[in-house]
Amino acid sequence: MRYLLAMLVVAGCVTSDRVPLPDGTYGWYIECPRSQVACMEGAAMHCPVGYEVIDRGGQTGYVVSGKAIVPTYRGNLTVKCRGRRAATE
Repeated sequence: MRYLLAMLVVAGCVTSDRVPLPDGTYGWYIECPRSQVACMEGAAMHCPVGYEVIDRGGQTGYVVSGKAIVPTYRGNLTVKCRGRRAATE
């Protein structure tokens, strides 16, 4: 559990929720504020045997901070785990 928490902090506040999928199984919906790579790292933590991407998305934008314009990103990924873990998660 500590390892998972540490990895989530390192990944930049990645959040995840267990969600039902259209085929009746369960998967993971993962949100990440910095990059799609962070989402894939989160998916790999939940699915160590591998995963199938069900859906992905992201939004880019800009925030004005003082005199600077800072690019922003918010991504998401829905995955289904492969292997034995897929049935138990």
